[in-house]
Amino acid sequence: MTGTNHLRMPPLRACAMSLALASCFGTSRPSRFYTLEPLQVRDGPGSTATSAMLAVGPVELPDYVDRPQIVLRESANQVQLAGFDNWAGSLSDMVNRVLLEDLSAQMPGDHVVAFPQGGAAVFDYRVAVQISRFDVSTAGEAVVAASWRVWDRVGTKTRLTASTTTRGAALGTTYQDRVAALSQAYADLAGEIARSLSRVRDTP
Repeated sequence: MTGTNHLRMPPLRACAMSLALASCFGTSRPSRFYTLEPLQVRDGPGSTATSAMLAVGPVELPDYVDRPQIVLRESANQVQLAGFDNWAGSLSDMVNRVLLEDLSAQMPGDHVVAFPQGGAAVFDYRVAVQISRFDVSTAGEAVVAASWRVWDRVGTKTRLTASTTTRGAALGTTYQDRVAALSQAYADLAGEIARSLSRVRDTP
């Protein structure tokens, strides 16, 4: 007998442990990926009589949601990160793109462009957006809180400052339902911004 025989594991026990490990690894959940999508805004301002060039940006997100994982809010002071449900790309890029598309749909007679962008585009107004909350609760309530500022053509005079909180209700408990609710709440924010731009344009 050698000094290493006591380290040998009985064959049946070794087989059972191998099967248990294989079972653990074999049942791991696959990751799922989601995109924020533009939606039809409810009760938007519609088209205006004259066309304008509207520059949008920057659109800033709070740090706690600017990450690959979808953030769920458990309480006023606590959030959790989804383990297997992630954004299919940069959330910061998505919120910029979707806001442009939502505003373009709400103001079809105008030209909505990103700011800053390449070239020296001339615009009539610029709106910058600061998002302070962008999450959905474990109960399915999506909340988007934001403030925004509208500048004149030169960018030296503030024409309007405003803020709002919009909400959406998830139709189910899946992350797909939760992301759809966030898309709706964000679309409603775009509607509020569009209405404020219309008020600015109606003011001499």
